[in-house]
Amino acid sequence: MDEVKTFLESKEEIKNNYEILMVNHPKIEEQYGVISIIKIKLNNKSNTPLLVFPGYSNNSFKSGFDVVLTGLDHLKTKYSVMYFVCWGLTIKQLSKDFSSGAKNQEEEFKLNDELKLKIAKVFDKILRSPDMELTNITLLCKSAGGGVGIFLTSMNSEIKNLFMAAPALTARGTPLADRKDLNIKLSWCKDDPDIPYKICKEFIVDFKKQGNKYKFYSYDKGGHEFNSEFIKVF
Repeated sequence: MDEVKTFLESKEEIKNNYEILMVNHPKIEEQYGVISIIKIKLNNKSNTPLLVFPGYSNNSFKSGFDVVLTGLDHLKTKYSVMYFVCWGLTIKQLSKDFSSGAKNQEEEFKLNDELKLKIAKVFDKILRSPDMELTNITLLCKSAGGGVGIFLTSMNSEIKNLFMAAPALTARGTPLADRKDLNIKLSWCKDDPDIPYKICKEFIVDFKKQGNKYKFYSYDKGGHEFNSEFIKVF
């Protein structure tokens, strides 16, 4: 938590305009550790919140936060508030422990998907809690956070827009089969070193087959990260 506070204090763009919300639920903390949600007021009157799921690691949180900040002026014209999640150290370790008994890589990925589904169910309860009660949500997510985001969107109809960067999920787009109403934007960088660019085609096949409304954004550079240009398209 101190590391997150120090990081946020260094950001002039949000100085005196954020608060750190803690998920204070004993059962959640016992299983998943401390999950922090950084709330930033954007002052648009649209009453449309932006929820951001980076990857699990603190490095993913920091790099993703920095990229999103490059589009802050644009986001202020679209959204009322941004909630940026920092998963904490426990979930990152859980993702390793959860698949430690896997016999092969395929089984490892599937076990990690089970963890993402569990986290999505937890976050669904958080979003529906009296403290938040978010509606008309836009969810921006990437990597493991993208996998969690897909599962969460499949169970929460208040998520109207799902914007993803290289989501990590072996089920690809199939959990969204019943969300024909959803506005999907999928992005991928060709130089992604972690999840190969070719995987995007598998998501697109699912979306086409299922009749999902989607747009695909391809970038030559950006690695395994939100591309700054992608931030400007929503």
